[in-house]
Amino acid sequence: MLSRATVYVLRALDGGALNRLLARAVAHRLPNATLEDAASKALVEMADGDGRRLHNLVDQLADVASLSEATTITIDTIQTVLAR
Repeated sequence: MLSRATVYVLRALDGGALNRLLARAVAHRLPNATLEDAASKALVEMADGDGRRLHNLVDQLADVASLSEATTITIDTIQTVLAR
């Protein structure tokens, strides 16, 4: 007997949803840091509609920011983190 598999279709999140997700992720993972507008826009673009990817990017930034004690996340910070 064959069982029926459930298929979930994941659709891309829009910019508004990604921005809300980013704000929550930053508040949780980087509570003492601020994110410049250009950095926020870059992260949302890099996520390409994928909330999991956005969370992974914020996690990477949080790890580096905690080591360097950074309080402001800039586009340069993002480029440095992603170059690793």
